[in-house]
Amino acid sequence: MMKLQLSVNFFADPYAVKEVLLPSHPDGGIPLDRFILAPLDITTPHELPFTTYKEKIDPLLETSASPSVGTCGKPPLTHFTSSFLEMTREIVLGFGKDAMELHDIVAVWCAIDNPPASNEGGDGMLTLRKGWKGLKRIFDIERLCRSLLQFG
Repeated sequence: MMKLQLSVNFFADPYAVKEVLLPSHPDGGIPLDRFILAPLDITTPHELPFTTYKEKIDPLLETSASPSVGTCGKPPLTHFTSSFLEMTREIVLGFGKDAMELHDIVAVWCAIDNPPASNEGGDGMLTLRKGWKGLKRIFDIERLCRSLLQFG
């Protein structure tokens, strides 16, 4: 059985995230034994250099200034992935990096490699396969009173 994958933006709508993780209705939310939060600081070091993509997949990959051409003998999947990775490459080059960070891929990899487990160690650590570490945590948000936001 594969773990549920959920991509949420905690900063855009923390109240919606709280409702998904800690629902106000007993039948709501997702099963927390199937939820792993992989923060960006954990997933950022995992990346795919575009030089590797060019070497292994599509030597003609450039940027959207020189779009992929499907009639150049490329397999359809190569043309498809290169077509959207051109803009990704262009954006990250603007930040001085020629590699794509693999945030979602690392989260999916973690879920596939770690099927649901109901046990946790006595130290609060989740039981995950070798190479993965996890700590059981309850996340919550704080609400500010409206009167605290009024100045003067």
